[in-house]
Amino acid sequence: MFGIEPSVLAGLIATSVAIIISPGPDTLIILRHAINGGRGPGLAAVGGVQLGLVVHTGLAVAGISLIITSTPALLQGVAIAGAAYLAWIGIQILKGGAGLNLDGNGSNGADGASGVRALREGALSNILNPKVILLFLALFPNFVDYRRDDVSAQLITLAVILITLNVF
Repeated sequence: MFGIEPSVLAGLIATSVAIIISPGPDTLIILRHAINGGRGPGLAAVGGVQLGLVVHTGLAVAGISLIITSTPALLQGVAIAGAAYLAWIGIQILKGGAGLNLDGNGSNGADGASGVRALREGALSNILNPKVILLFLALFPNFVDYRRDDVSAQLITLAVILITLNVF
């Protein structure tokens, strides 16, 4: 696929699936919007997470992720911003009384779980997660063939594979 050796592709898929099935903040945001708002907001939150992965791909290809991780103050700043954002979401949930609506009707009037809000929360929770930056820098170099001149294209291809797997 796109010049990637089958064994490398199999390794990427296996590694990606292991990462994808381990829950994190993105998973919780997706579940909250899907349970409270139904399919539309749930899918919007999934889309937001994927948008965050596109941003991380751009940062990695441009070398900005490497700058962030090699500058402790920048990495700590991203971590603090991410934690503050998740705390803010938690406070909003508590203030609105909109936790998880488990009555089975897929709607919570107190939350409203709009698609735009779900998309924004999914994207920002992913973009502000320093673990995703580190994941891109730790994972993708293992699957790049540095003998080829198209390292950026390979990184983009690897990210597209990860994002595609993440949607399913």
